[in-house]
Amino acid sequence: MMVFFVVGTVIAAVAGLGLAIVRSRLSGEWASANHPSRRQDSVAMGLALLVSTGLVLILGGLILSTASRFPDPPLLVFGTILGVIIFLMHGILRSQVILFRWGTRRPLQLNTPAFVLRDAALGLLGYVTLGTILVALANVIPNELPAIVIIPFVVALFPLYELSVKPRLVFPRSFEVGDGEGRLSDIVAWIRQTALRRSLGRVRVALIPGDTINAYATGMGWSGRWILLGEGLVRHMDQAQLRWIAAHELAHTIRRDVPKLLVSAIATGSLHTLILVYTVFPLYDAGRAFAASMLAGMSGAVVLGVLPGLFMRRIELATDRLGVQLAGDPDAACSALHRLAEVTKHPPTQGSLTHPPVRQRVEAIRAATT
Repeated sequence: MMVFFVVGTVIAAVAGLGLAIVRSRLSGEWASANHPSRRQDSVAMGLALLVSTGLVLILGGLILSTASRFPDPPLLVFGTILGVIIFLMHGILRSQVILFRWGTRRPLQLNTPAFVLRDAALGLLGYVTLGTILVALANVIPNELPAIVIIPFVVALFPLYELSVKPRLVFPRSFEVGDGEGRLSDIVAWIRQTALRRSLGRVRVALIPGDTINAYATGMGWSGRWILLGEGLVRHMDQAQLRWIAAHELAHTIRRDVPKLLVSAIATGSLHTLILVYTVFPLYDAGRAFAASMLAGMSGAVVLGVLPGLFMRRIELATDRLGVQLAGDPDAACSALHRLAEVTKHPPTQGSLTHPPVRQRVEAIRAATT
């Protein structure tokens, strides 16, 4: 267990120092070019990944240390530990994104402290509750049932909470943007009218407090549907650009992309968990901790990152086209995408894990509207 602490601390410290060096050396060049190159991005992302890997090893050592002190913990304690572990893993993944933005001198897009605390508290409460429920169920599920049957059910609870239950808690009605509130009033009214014509019911619009330069569609029919706009995004976009962004997110709702992402999350999460149960954990038991850690990391990167990313890229291109049809303004769509790349300092020729490059998206929109 001490090995995990030591190795994790060394990896995180060395990679963090490397990220700071990269940031300081490239500051002038990147400022003049207004955005980093693909190679510079890769270096920064690799170092951020190493920092998060070190944090995972430290967390693993903490888990093993805690488990050794409670060989037979009560259900509530075990469920709480499980929920805290998943909550911390989410925090580590988010920290990787922030580290990457910091290292590449991009806007950090941090939310307000009050909102971060609210989101974290509700996330932790939800994960602890789910962890306790799962531990309780584990005591009544027949032992002869194979893991391949149980795991998809277990995995499904967490993305279901994230996509349907948690938005209702994090964004209550007090966060909702009304029809007569500032520059978004016309957009909100248009969203509601379009949603009614499409038989979607009510689609709520809320602002994410802080500097987030992004927008999201979340929620499902039974839990309510939301379009979330970052306050940073609203500050940087003009009215026509904001309208298309809202149309893009509404298109996600019309296409039922949130349930599709839920199914994708269940499938990939179950596959990754099965790899852990049948391959990684036996390696740990055999004393091959390093090989187990590397396999777990590779599985997480490919199964939880690359595979869903390929699926989501296809979704984004289809949603762009429907968003243009809804808003009826392809020029605003292309302008919004270029403006988004500009304010986030993301090169138009580079894509992300979940989104195609801006240039490809613009070309696809032009091809569909000419």
